[in-house]
Parts: sequence; C-alpha cells; structure tokens
Amino acid sequence: MSQKINIVWLKRDLRTQDHAPMYFAEKANTPYLIIYIFDGVLLKHPDAGLRHQQFIYQSIQAMNTSLTPFNKSVIIFYGDSMDVFSFLNKKFKIDNIFSYQESGIEKSWQRDKSVSKFLKNKGIEWKEFQQNGVIRGLKNRKNWAKLWNGFMSQPLFHNQFLKKESIELIHPFKIPEKLKKQLKNYPKLFQAAGEKNAWRYLDSFLEDRGKNYQRHISRPTESRVSCSRMSPFISWGNLSIRQVFQYVNTHPNSQNHKRAFSAMLTRLHWHCHFIQKFEMECQYETQCINAGYELLKRVYNEEYIKAWKTDLDHKIIKRLNQKREIARKAKETLKKRRALGKKGKKLLGRGKKALLGKRKKPDADANIDSRTAPGPSTGVQPGKNKAVDVPD
Repeated sequence: MSQKINIVWLKRDLRTQDHAPMYFAEKANTPYLIIYIFDGVLLKHPDAGLRHQQFIYQSIQAMNTSLTPFNKSVIIFYGDSMDVFSFLNKKFKIDNIFSYQESGIEKSWQRDKSVSKFLKNKGIEWKEFQQNGVIRGLKNRKNWAKLWNGFMSQPLFHNQFLKKESIELIHPFKIPEKLKKQLKNYPKLFQAAGEKNAWRYLDSFLEDRGKNYQRHISRPTESRVSCSRMSPFISWGNLSIRQVFQYVNTHPNSQNHKRAFSAMLTRLHWHCHFIQKFEMECQYETQCINAGYELLKRVYNEEYIKAWKTDLDHKIIKRLNQKREIARKAKETLKKRRALGKKGKKLLGRGKKALLGKRKKPDADANIDSRTAPGPSTGVQPGKNKAVDVPD
C-alpha cells in the first residue's frame, strides 16, 4: 500500500520562516515532501535566465542547510510539472498539496490550471495561500491599499520543525549535468542567495547603508551602497514582504531615518501594487498598456539589436572612463594647489580651467570602497553576524 503524504510545492517562496504552506504541512502531522520543479517549459521562456536559476538553486541549498537537522530537504525536479505530479501520484497516496499562489506569466498560469485539473480528478486537495499583498479574484482595487496594510500587519508564521523519519524517494527527473554545473558555479561577485544573506543585507541597510536611501535612489554610483539590495531576496521569497515590512517598522533606527525608511517601505507597497495590477489585467504580458502602440510597425532585426547593444556598451564604458580621468586630474590639481599655497593657486587655476573647460566640477568620490554589512547568526531570524561585502 502506498504511503500517505502531503506535499509542499515551492515556487517564489524559498525560505523556512513566515511560510504558511510549511506551517500547515507541519501542523497536519502527516509526512510531507518539500519539492521545487525546474519546469522545462518555463525555462525556455524569454524571461528566464541562468542567473535566475542560479539564485533559485543556491536559495534551495541554503534552505536545506536549515532543514537537514530535522531530516528534511527540498527535493529538486527537472521536467514538466504535470509529469512530476503524475509520477508522485503513482508513488504515494497524496492527501494535500500546500503552496503559495503565483502571479506569473501566461505559461505558469496554464501550468497551474493543468495541475489543478489533474489533482481534482485524483481527489487531491490543493491549498493555496496568498502571496505577499497580492489578492486573487479581486474585482477592483478600490480598497486594496487597506487590505494590503491589513495583511502586512498580521502576525508572522513562526515555523518550527519536528525531527521525523525522512521520506525516501528516488526519481528520474534529474537536472542535466551541464546545467547542474552552471547552477553550482555561482559567481562570487553576485549577491549570495538565501535567508541568512537576506537578513545580512537588510540589517546592514537599516544599521547604516539606508540613511541616504531617498537621496541616492536615482544616483547609479551612490545607490550601489544606499539601496536596500532586497530585490532578488524578495523576488524569490528568501524573505516575505511582510517580514521586511515589520522588521523595518520596528527597527531602532526607524525614527532616526524615518524619511529614508518610509521611502523604502513605499516601494514595497508599489511592488505588490503593480503585481496586483498584472494579476487583474494579465493581458499586459502580450499587449501594450497604451493601445495606440499596437498600431506601430515593429520589425525585429537581430543585427540591428546586436549593433545597438555593442555600440551602447562601448559608449558607456568610454564615458565612465572619461569621468574617472577628469575626476582623477581634478583631485591632483586640488592637491597641488593646497601644497603650493596662495602663491601657486592662480597659475594652477588657469591650468584647471583649461583642463575642465566649461564642465562643472565632478564628484571627487568616483570610486566607492566596498562596504561591509553585519548579518544574522541564523538563517531564519535577524541578528548579529559576520560582515558581508556589498558587491559591485
């Protein structure tokens, strides 16, 4: 007789805390599998990239580090989602599937409809939970802001896991070796994935980096340090927006940098606002918001695109190098003026004008040093940790 189990299906919720599906799976007191599916159909879509898949894979490895002491781990499948669930249904007697709702592309929506139909035919209940502040089935956005604030103010799920006997499973849906090697080879220059790193970046933002958030948000160089850098962690659910929202609001520095932190929280609101809009008007994926643009003729020419990208890259690099050179020479000139005193200022002043022409004096801070940020001691809660570099 097949073993009775539940399944937690991970999508954009790669964390172990404030996680409703795992909370209720644990509460059900039935053995359960935690799965993630690299769906081949979705991987072929233009919006999927290797860097995304690397972040997902590394996030799962971070989850497994936290789950291993409880004889649990995320099982990775590579293939069509329908084939995976068909295989699992033959292997086990599935009682419930727990997951978050996903506001994705048309293909992910078609996948969910196919899986839902399959599970219904097999008598399997699929329990989906609201993801962040996006509400499915909403007829209009009239009271959405009020609903969003209400959801963000709800208590977090404090997930606790009991150590139980693991479920043995051997399956044929293995990641191809070439892709697996790429997923493991995650560049060190990229932001490290997982809950621990998400808390580190959030802590460093609230402790110091974020004090000039609203002033530097539109400055490419300064924003490298002053921005929260939470985007990938939120996109793939290393932290829930509710976790971030509550942590920012209760942080000791929330009153010291009220304006900066308020600007950051506003963007969390925008994040859900625009996904809610897409959830309700999903034709935006294939149609222009302004219907007038649909009348424009668009001819795709790969050679033109390649030429534009190559030329643009060269222009950007050239312009950056010019700015750095101007800033360097300006620094040297100022140093010489200070060293010579009043006597040599007039002479060097003329030279400076000739060098800069009508340009305004550039920022002397052309190169910003790497900053360090304290992080949490555990992967599930904020706290004190080792420093983490803010990459370029």
